Amino acid sequence: MTAPLLSIEDLDLRFASDRGELHALHGVSLTVGEGEIVGLVGESGCGKSITAAAVMGLLPMPPARIAGGRIVYKGQDLLTLSDRAMRRIRGPEIAMIFQEPMTALNPVFTIGSQMSDVLCRHQRLSRRAARLKAIDWLNRVGIADAGARIDAFPHQLSGGMRQRVMIAMALSCRPRLLIADEPTTALDVTIQAQVLELMRTLVREEGVAMLLITHDLGVVAETCDRVHVMYCGRVVEQATTRALFAAPRHPYTRGLLECLPRIDGAAIGGRLPTIPGTVPELSKLPPGCAFAPRCPQVQADCEQAPPPVRALQADHLAACLHPVSAS
Repeated sequence: MTAPLLSIEDLDLRFASDRGELHALHGVSLTVGEGEIVGLVGESGCGKSITAAAVMGLLPMPPARIAGGRIVYKGQDLLTLSDRAMRRIRGPEIAMIFQEPMTALNPVFTIGSQMSDVLCRHQRLSRRAARLKAIDWLNRVGIADAGARIDAFPHQLSGGMRQRVMIAMALSCRPRLLIADEPTTALDVTIQAQVLELMRTLVREEGVAMLLITHDLGVVAETCDRVHVMYCGRVVEQATTRALFAAPRHPYTRGLLECLPRIDGAAIGGRLPTIPGTVPELSKLPPGCAFAPRCPQVQADCEQAPPPVRALQADHLAACLHPVSAS
């Protein structure tokens, strides 16, 4: 088998705080293959965005501390690279689309200026050539009258248009891997669908692999080839999208799927199911499985030690001592 484009191996990440050291990521492992779209799913605060920031080398050290593990991209451990070497990776090799484009884009520079800076730095283009390429990319992402819009400031564009600009900027240097962190959260449902379709199309056309971070299982079902589910800083289940939705094996994954509205209208006139309890604080994690206090099928051994990730079927793994039946 060919090596994956990106491989996160047993990543252990901690943060210093006034409450002591917080354990944010516990042995997180995931892979993204060439041209593959992989989903990273979980509730807010489970560690999805922190994982992406670690890959991009954007975490301040300190207070962050990598206590173990590797992040291997094209055979090279990114955690061993200098800041200067990582700047050569960001953009032309790995690009990122952030959750809120209004904070990711500089409000005092035009769209064209920001896109041109990226192209001049990473592709060594002249200012004129960079401007023409930026206009071409704005056209590709569906921004009307791109020749005029390129001189607009971020606040002069709608949320959907700003997100399109972020997609154009991320893909303009033709990276091998795109990390999209909740790229449609701030958009209404109609624009959300348009942006997702645009991303799918461009990623396939450009042959780019994508790590899609989201809490929206509907987005995952439409977009991803494989899925990793996170809970309290751990990957608790990983499988192909089809296998995960057909037969979730971890009780947390099953709980997430049962909370979704159903097309047959089963919840109309009643209440949607919910997962009881709340997510524990990082500083107060239980000694065993972090999901045990909320799990409907918890047993005594679940509370002794965190369960290891193990293969339940071919290409379907779960960190659970008593997984849900596949039938």
